[in-house]
Amino acid sequence: MGFKIKTIALALAIVILLNLFVYTGIRTFYKAPDRIKYCGDIYSRGPIYTEQDCVAAGGQWFENTPNPQEAVKPMPNGYCNEKATCYALYNEVLAPYERNIFILYIILGLASLLLGFVLKVDAVSAGFNFGAVILLVTGTIRYWRDMNDYLRFIIVGIALALVIWFGYKKLQK
Repeated sequence: MGFKIKTIALALAIVILLNLFVYTGIRTFYKAPDRIKYCGDIYSRGPIYTEQDCVAAGGQWFENTPNPQEAVKPMPNGYCNEKATCYALYNEVLAPYERNIFILYIILGLASLLLGFVLKVDAVSAGFNFGAVILLVTGTIRYWRDMNDYLRFIIVGIALALVIWFGYKKLQK
């Protein structure tokens, strides 16, 4: 019983530390684009109450439409999405960064999966295998919204084929 708990604890520690290692490594050596460079510190500005001020600040103005079923109460004419213009620019720069991060996670996840199948110590092998699964899921989730449907299908198909291949190659006895 004690040996099994130690084995599980070691595998779990490897899962957590492997993912933290990849995450902090990427944050340390491959910096994300700085939102403030594109948008400034929009949170330090005061509220914007007019369409002219909103457009001048690079925002997008939305008119409020009163709800006739609500009691009449004072209501501003509209509201400003100050981030509209700057976030469009920021997202243009962020999209390739997220794609590259996705590729890194997939490569490191598959390498960890392969390493997990090669290693002979069960707890270490399991730690790398489960850590690889989390890396693959994390990388895919980060880029999922920017991926087109064909790329999603291809990536998931390749990952599925590799996992099945690894399983047959390494687990059949």
